[in-house]
Amino acid sequence: MKGIPINVKLREGKKKGYNRRLRAKGIVPGILYGADKPPTLIEVDERELNAILRAQAAREHFLVSFTLDSKETSYAFVKEIQHDPIKGRPIHIDLESVSLTRPIVAEVPIEFVGTPEGVKKGGVLSVNLRELAVRGLIEEIPDAIQVDISKLDLGDTLHIKDVKVEKIKVLNEPDEVVASIFVPRLVEEKLAAPTETAKEAPETEAQEKPETKESKGKAKEE
Repeated sequence: MKGIPINVKLREGKKKGYNRRLRAKGIVPGILYGADKPPTLIEVDERELNAILRAQAAREHFLVSFTLDSKETSYAFVKEIQHDPIKGRPIHIDLESVSLTRPIVAEVPIEFVGTPEGVKKGGVLSVNLRELAVRGLIEEIPDAIQVDISKLDLGDTLHIKDVKVEKIKVLNEPDEVVASIFVPRLVEEKLAAPTETAKEAPETEAQEKPETKESKGKAKEE
């Protein structure tokens, strides 16, 4: 899991007046904590943060990467961003540090691959999950989990237990539905039509069977 690059700097002051002056300059104050490290006062550029938030609009918590007081890359989850209730601008950010040597829990997007057979036949793909909860080392957790749905036919359902992953553990319930192929009524009626026609065929054939000489002779004898 790579994380979204963001520039994070150490923050010198912590009083309200100092933070207010930072915000006036387009800088968002914040705090970095976790991973058995003492809390650290930080600051990030407001424009850069807003650009990241727009790109991650559908996700509340996501991973970022940065360098702070060393050349080593650090990782952290965005845990909370406070916004101005009137202007909507971000006014504070909380980052939770991630350990590189301990398993973490993360939400990973699902990337569906292929066109389901059922969709080709007129079915509709119904997606129940777009992210999976997983546990593993940060370096082993992928940025997205690819799920092949090309073999899903009409009426088929894909469960968590059908999703194959390596080196990490999926925390969702095994029977939880990931996606399914819904069969519209019109398609269902078309599939049922040949069966009904086949049942009616013998009767129609008997009614339309032409008379033979033998059958005419029997009719005269009667």
